[in-house]
Amino acid sequence: MPSLLATGIILLLLAIPAWAILTQTTSNPSSTIQRLLRKPGILAANTPQVRDTSEVVALHVYPIKSCRGLALPRTKLCKSGLELDRRWMVVDAETHVFLTIRQIAEMTLITTALSEDGEWLVISVPSSSATATASATAPATVKKEITIPAHPSPTWLENNTTLSSRIKIWDTVTDGYVYGAEVNSVLSAFLARDVALVYKGPAPRILQGNGAPRVLGRTQSTNFPDVHPVLIASEASVGELNARLAAQGEEPVGIERFRANIVVPNVHPDTAQKHRTQPWDTLMKYRRVDEGMKYKPCFGMLSAPRNEGEIRVGMKFEVLEETNQH
Repeated sequence: MPSLLATGIILLLLAIPAWAILTQTTSNPSSTIQRLLRKPGILAANTPQVRDTSEVVALHVYPIKSCRGLALPRTKLCKSGLELDRRWMVVDAETHVFLTIRQIAEMTLITTALSEDGEWLVISVPSSSATATASATAPATVKKEITIPAHPSPTWLENNTTLSSRIKIWDTVTDGYVYGAEVNSVLSAFLARDVALVYKGPAPRILQGNGAPRVLGRTQSTNFPDVHPVLIASEASVGELNARLAAQGEEPVGIERFRANIVVPNVHPDTAQKHRTQPWDTLMKYRRVDEGMKYKPCFGMLSAPRNEGEIRVGMKFEVLEETNQH
């Protein structure tokens, strides 16, 4: 199986410093030896030579951008991201401009699941009347389930969708397969506006910003994430943030709030009710660490996988490089 290599691109991960490169250490789960390769002039002089390995404690994919995702015990890491992650997106039916929970908080109440054989994506759309009272313990009543192929073939896409070359996400335009009325009518009724579901088309969506070819050293593409293919976050980072929120009398947030794909240890989407300023205000106080994004707080580490292969919960990894630049 190919080694897992993920190069950190933008954001700070508290327990794993930025620009860490992760690799699978061994198939033996009892191994605890970690290698650390240091770059002269970049790393702190007192950086330990050897540390314990860590491991992947959770894997999350979000098939439809801004809708609720699902946890998986294992999946495939592709250069474009985790398999199925943000392959679909909701857009305005007329303009084909992307829509997210930033504009429509109720999108997070749309859930996704895979069939037992993994061949079908099941989209559960709640009834609008239940939205206001929905919660993690009392989920909204499902109005209808939409079932579509999780891995649609070119033939299926040709027969059931329309390829559009004007799908806009942020400042870029890419292509996508637009689904028909049978799917879109259910989503439009719930979201109270005309929308369309799209599946990423074949044209590459080249990474921008800190992932641009001149910065990354290679040309790499992704599906419908905001920036880069994979977000890694640590439980310790969320724990520290929640300690700061608690000190201000605020409610804690879960790691799902940040839509991380790979969660590592120690190193409110459920209700669609957004806090007016948190956790943004707290993060702004101590997480403005990226020179390219001076006025936005950073959380987790955006990554661009070099290789492809299986990744699973419990997989050990090593930090091969680290920096104190952040």
